[in-house]
Amino acid sequence: MLRVREGVHLPTDTNDLLKRHQAAVDGEPTYASQVDRAKTRWDTVKKSLPPFVEVKERLDQMCWGNRRCMYCEDSAADEIEHFLPKDLYPERCFVWENYLYACGPCNGPKNNQFGVIPAGQSQPLEVSRARGAPVVPPVSGRAALIDPRTEDPLAFLWLDIRETFWFQPRVTLAPDGAERARYTIRTLRLNRPYPVEGRACAYTDLLTKTRAASQHRANPRGLAALRRAIENTSHRSV
Repeated sequence: MLRVREGVHLPTDTNDLLKRHQAAVDGEPTYASQVDRAKTRWDTVKKSLPPFVEVKERLDQMCWGNRRCMYCEDSAADEIEHFLPKDLYPERCFVWENYLYACGPCNGPKNNQFGVIPAGQSQPLEVSRARGAPVVPPVSGRAALIDPRTEDPLAFLWLDIRETFWFQPRVTLAPDGAERARYTIRTLRLNRPYPVEGRACAYTDLLTKTRAASQHRANPRGLAALRRAIENTSHRSV
């Protein structure tokens, strides 16, 4: 899990279209009706038309590797993910800065699961809304989940490339940082079998390419091809 590529922006007209959708949500008189409008409007807009064609193109540019998921780096990203779930934060439903590009195996389990760390505390508090629960705003606090659009996940996560190829919390973190690392690993299931195996394979592949680079020192074209292969591989965090 890496911080996504920075410096990618939406065209003004595309952002204006998103703002029109968001204005319809914000115009609802109550929080509950905003949640309902956000879910309904999101489900009915066609993702194959503007503004979402452009949204996906820009998110693609922000991915590392060959359009790898911004969470696990293993599978192809094919779903627009709301970092702040629209069911909890309808005011962020159509906001560009709230979008990530994720794969189904990451986006599915994460879904509306979300936790915050209230001021003065270090333990995450789940604010996900149970079925049938009153539709009220979540408790305020810092997101427990690490946001790869605004934070460097590797400041929180350490990847063991010697034995397990698991992500673990960095040992130097403050208590709230360690809890955020654990919450992120658990919620996104970053250590599920497929990504773990992918990281191990990526490590072996990287060693092979690194050794091959020494054979192409006098061959700029060969070095350029190796560079492209490394840059487009999955699991850039390795």
